[in-house]
Amino acid sequence: MDRVIDLLNIAACGLLSTGCLWAVLSPRVQDGIVIKLGLGLLAAGFFGVGMALAGERPQFVIERALALVHLGLLVVGAGIALRWKRAGRVYRVDE
Repeated sequence: MDRVIDLLNIAACGLLSTGCLWAVLSPRVQDGIVIKLGLGLLAAGFFGVGMALAGERPQFVIERALALVHLGLLVVGAGIALRWKRAGRVYRVDE
């Protein structure tokens, strides 16, 4: 049963990593550089967690990969906060 849960977690990490990578590379996703950096950290973190679970790595490897995931979430949150802060502003170029 534990192996089935590990396989589900590995599949979920692969799916989340692929989704984040798609969002970084897709021109249809309108995000700024801060959010793109956070999504890149999320993709690397989820990939690391999935590979650590698949390879039976020590616990500290999983913890470091999770640190990347958490850092990515913080960076994405900061990018969204910056976007909301600037949402009402209109930038003009005086001629």
